[in-house]
Formats: sequence, C-alpha cells, structure tokens
Amino acid sequence: MRSLAAELGVSAMTVSRALSGRRKMDTALAERVRALALVRGYRTDPLVSGVMRSLKRKPQTRERPSLAFVWTSPRAHAEREEAGAKAEADRLGYHLEIVRPWLQGLEPCDVTRILWSKGVRGVLLAPNEGAPRPCYEMDRDGFAVVLLGSSLVNAGLPRVQSDHYQATETAMVRLRAAGYRRVAMVLDQNYNERTSRTISAAFLAYSENHDALGLAHLIPAERRGAERRAAFLAWLEEARADALLADVPQRLEWLKDAGWRVPDDIGFATLTLQPEETDLAGVVHGMERVGAEALRLLDRMICNNEIGLHTEPTKLLVPGRWRNGPTIAGRSHSAKAVSPR
Repeated sequence: MRSLAAELGVSAMTVSRALSGRRKMDTALAERVRALALVRGYRTDPLVSGVMRSLKRKPQTRERPSLAFVWTSPRAHAEREEAGAKAEADRLGYHLEIVRPWLQGLEPCDVTRILWSKGVRGVLLAPNEGAPRPCYEMDRDGFAVVLLGSSLVNAGLPRVQSDHYQATETAMVRLRAAGYRRVAMVLDQNYNERTSRTISAAFLAYSENHDALGLAHLIPAERRGAERRAAFLAWLEEARADALLADVPQRLEWLKDAGWRVPDDIGFATLTLQPEETDLAGVVHGMERVGAEALRLLDRMICNNEIGLHTEPTKLLVPGRWRNGPTIAGRSHSAKAVSPR
C-alpha cells in the first residue's frame, strides 16, 4: 500500500480509502488508485478487512456464556453454595442458570435437553439430603460437571466439599484447650455415611491419640422422634461426659429439655454451626466458598475442555473455622462430669 501511495504521490490513507470504496473521495483519483493496484497485482485481504470493520463499529453487548446450578432435591439446603457460585460466576463473566427441576416437573433427560438448548457448557450439581445417593441422572457426557458436597456418590466427577475431618479435629482441639477431657459425640448415621465416615474417624483418632473418652453415639436412620432422643439421653447419662460434640445444633434442645444445664453440667459444640447462630460454639463451614471454589474449578475445566467423566477426578476440601460461644466454658482439668439434677 505504501509503494502504491509513493508511485501516485498521495498518502497511504488515500490509497486505503480508495481501495475500500469509501465515499466522499475524488472519483478520478479513486479510479487511478484502483487501476494501478490492479496492474501491480494488489488485492485486499477480506479477513483483515473484516477485522478492521469490526474494530471500527460501536461496541455491542454480547451474551455472557452460561453455566447451570442444578438442585437435586427439594429438601436439600444449598442456598449458601448457590450464593457463592453466583457471585463467582458474575466475577468471571458467566451467567449462572439456577435449575430446580421439581418446580417445572422436569425429569433428568428434560434438564439435559434444556441446558443444551440454552448453550450451557458447565454444570454444578447441588448436594442431596439424607444418605449417600447415586449421582443425578442427567446426561453428563456433553458437559463439564462438578459435584458439590459429599452426598452424591462419586461417579467419576470432580467434587468440592467441606473438610469434615479437619472440622472434627479442630473442634476436639478447641474443646481440649478449654479443659474438657471427656468429650462424647452424637452423630446421625446417615450424616456420617454421607461424609464417608470421616467425622467418626477423626473423632476416634483424636480421642485415641490423646487418651480421651472417645465415646460416639450413632443415631440409626430407622429411629425417629422420641425413640431417638430417649436412646441418646440414656447413653449420655451412662457416658458421664463433660462435653458433647454434636452433628447439628438441635441436639442442644434435647439436653435442655432433659434438664442438663449448658455449660454448667456439660459443654456443647456443634459441627454444623450457621453464621447467624452466635449463641453456640462450634465449626462454621464456608459453604459460600465451597460454591465459589466449585465455580472456579468448573471454569478451568471448560477452558481445558474437560468434558464428561474423569478417570482421576479432583476433590477439593474447604476447611471450616472454629467459633467460640457461650455453650462452652473454661474448665479445670480436675473438674468432674455431672449428670442433670
């Protein structure tokens, strides 16, 4: 283009305008430029011209690529994971589609078809409730998929979940530091199975290594209501524990209803403390971070085209954090466990 401009005695911009067919240019001069370009064998590159045209256009709003957060059960609690995933999706420039199949009466095959039609490339599968269950039966071959939590049985898919072993060990360390030496545990059997028994394993391992009480009461899944409570209270009376580490905060009500004074008669901590529960001691799990880490993992998988099942799926563990509360109190090592009066 510069050689044409020099030969004609005009600027390179004038040659460019003539060859691109711009209006508002001297017609005779434009014809001279095009004629010489034809003689010299000059041809414009349509790909370069297209790029230049697109750069000169006004910027247009483009649709964000889509991911999906699929709930697998109406009774599960994954609101915090959803919130964390949504915030991270917004930060990375994705649109996160929230799918609750039961609200629309959708079967897994319907979910697959809808996600395909919306151009979704990556899917987060929310945790289920109760005992471990098979993975949600949507077609996974065409998507990058990450499991949240530990309730869905691993079927060759990456997973992001809370570190239950670390959480249990942290709670035991903190209770011991507060002076408790006879810590007992109450744990729903389904919950223990859902975490691959890491909670009971961490509790028993710590108790053995520190010559502690090490008594755990697993609540069978088939027991319900008053039967569950009566069996637990009878076991606790016999255990003579000075502190109770519980799976859920609701066990505190069982103690109080039976006449136990907390923390005077027994200390209490839970492994599933919610951020808003400031009147209890226990471990707060960063469920928002679980959702965010899962979204980041999904983003990397999409960039690397890691679609479908994995032969060696990744597992990311997100640690919990201990928070003190009024249900535990400092105790001297010589303090004896007591039963309710």
